[in-house]
Amino acid sequence: MPTGAWVCPDDDALERCTLGRAELEELEVVEEHLLVCPECRQKAERLAAWLRDFRGAALNSCARLTIVHRTEAGPVYLKAEAATAGRWRARFSGKELEGSDVFATRSAAFEYLRRSFAEMFPGHRCGAGCRVVECGAAPESSGSGAA
Repeated sequence: MPTGAWVCPDDDALERCTLGRAELEELEVVEEHLLVCPECRQKAERLAAWLRDFRGAALNSCARLTIVHRTEAGPVYLKAEAATAGRWRARFSGKELEGSDVFATRSAAFEYLRRSFAEMFPGHRCGAGCRVVECGAAPESSGSGAA
């Protein structure tokens, strides 16, 4: 029976690898297979494109977003929220780590967070501890009579 790179991974394995939730051994086998199998490579590329579109649509509906990445240096939080005058505040924080800026658009704030994290942790692969913690509405303004 063929093994390793010659066995097509099942859809669940491709999904785990695309989501960054595969164990290192499984990821290595799937990556090796994708080098020799154009059909699985196309399937993985379609899955990755769908995931980007889905995440983009979901995240673009958030007025407040918090993502946590579990890194070797501890958790790193990426936060973006609507600020005043239609602007967006983006902030990252972690152990001995902090930065923020204000942007004209949501996409510019998200890109700042993505780029900043990628520069600080270039080898990071998301695992089970990396996730969207919050995707919600803008906070209520203070002074409301809510109980």
